[in-house]
Amino acid sequence: MAGTPSIVAAYIALFIVWAAAWVDLRTRRIPNPISLAGIGLGLLTALELGGAEGLMQSLAGLGLGTVLLLPGYLLRSTGAGDVKLTAAVGALLGPKGVLLAFVAAILTGALIGIGYALMAWRLKGARSPFERYGQMLRYLFTTGRVSYVPPAADEIMGQRFAFGVPIAIGTTFAALWPA
Repeated sequence: MAGTPSIVAAYIALFIVWAAAWVDLRTRRIPNPISLAGIGLGLLTALELGGAEGLMQSLAGLGLGTVLLLPGYLLRSTGAGDVKLTAAVGALLGPKGVLLAFVAAILTGALIGIGYALMAWRLKGARSPFERYGQMLRYLFTTGRVSYVPPAADEIMGQRFAFGVPIAIGTTFAALWPA
């Protein structure tokens, strides 16, 4: 059926995203070979199992997966590895699958991020971002211009977040969701 990823593509996607999540947790990076393998296998699997129509769905998913996280990358809130991994998910699961995976990953990432921030703030004594936010708001109200104050190294928001894990959880949800 057009637009529905094959079980083969779903298993490949799960392998790719969980391998990437494991590496991301350890190094805070998602290596290109993992994402590029996912993209290549997604395109090849789609072509083999779905012909030209399958390849078009895979390419559409690849494009959508890239576009979904590109704004975050341009705003420096996500890394290029996250964008490429989401593109690989799109190549494997198609446009519907990558959209579902993206929504689930954003929700999962928000929950994990809030939990991590609260834990770091309460247990590890990390500095709260509220003082910095207050400085930016005072500047905005006094001058009428937006200002950005980057987080300090010991601030919660100054820590890198392994977004490969929410991508893996979101992809697992999308791969297991009934079509």
